[in-house]
Amino acid sequence: MSFRTQIDWWMHGIFIGMTLIGLIGMYFYSFLAIAIGALLVLWLGLYFNTKYSLEDDELVCQYGFFRQKVKYYNITTIEMINHFSISPALSVHRLALTQRNKGKRKAVLEISPKNREFFLSELQQKICDSKK
Repeated sequence: MSFRTQIDWWMHGIFIGMTLIGLIGMYFYSFLAIAIGALLVLWLGLYFNTKYSLEDDELVCQYGFFRQKVKYYNITTIEMINHFSISPALSVHRLALTQRNKGKRKAVLEISPKNREFFLSELQQKICDSKK
């Protein structure tokens, strides 16, 4: 089951602004066109390709050209949070997944699926099923 990311209204403005700046920069500064074009492709990839998939045994976070997988049995806590930080989330309304990594070090992954409550109930079911 796949869930698109929730995108806040202000994030749409940032993406439109960055796209316009990139296109204008490519037009006026041809020597920087390749660098600006590459950044524009990465930026638009994040905007249009951020999603979260609940697979059989793991959560797959796809953001742009990057992918992160988290095994359900490694997720120790889930919290609903509202704040900014660098993560594969395009909204301040997020779920913080605390996970166990190798060496018993903890890591937190913040995601912002549309319909957080439904996503959370499905994720909790997957986590319960993985512990059986």
